[in-house]
Amino acid sequence: MDKAWETSKTRRVCIMVLTYIVVIIYSYIIKQSDNILLSSLVPAIGFTLSTLSLNLVRKIWENKINNN
Repeated sequence: MDKAWETSKTRRVCIMVLTYIVVIIYSYIIKQSDNILLSSLVPAIGFTLSTLSLNLVRKIWENKINNN
C-alpha cells in the first residue's frame, strides 16, 4: 500500500496543489520581493505542508482502494 500511495496520481496532485497555494500566499505576503533568503523558504514550506496534510487524503485514498 505504501508503494502504491507513493506513486499515486492523487498524491502527486495534492503535493502540486498545496505547493502552488503556498507559493501564491507567500508571494502576496512578501509582495514578490527579490530577497533570496526569504524566497528559498517556499519549497521547504510547501513540502512540509504537503507531507503534513496528506495523511487525511491518504486514508481516504486507502479506503477507496481497499473497497474496490
